[in-house]
Amino acid sequence: GAHTYDDVMFEFFSIKEKQLQGDMIIYDDYNNLAFPGIVKAVDEICSCYGYSRIDIMTEDERGYVIAKKI
Repeated sequence: GAHTYDDVMFEFFSIKEKQLQGDMIIYDDYNNLAFPGIVKAVDEICSCYGYSRIDIMTEDERGYVIAKKI
């Protein structure tokens, strides 16, 4: 997927109504310096649309978020 806020939100809204409790979305490139749009979108999705999250950071600063529909 694309790495802008608008694109991530567009993709999310395309699947949002199909998500069931327990479904997961895995986001990669969660890095505010390189991809601030992804970080903003993922933070908003998790805080506003009922997703718990697990953040994973690797030694080379690659970031991932596993968002699980509550």
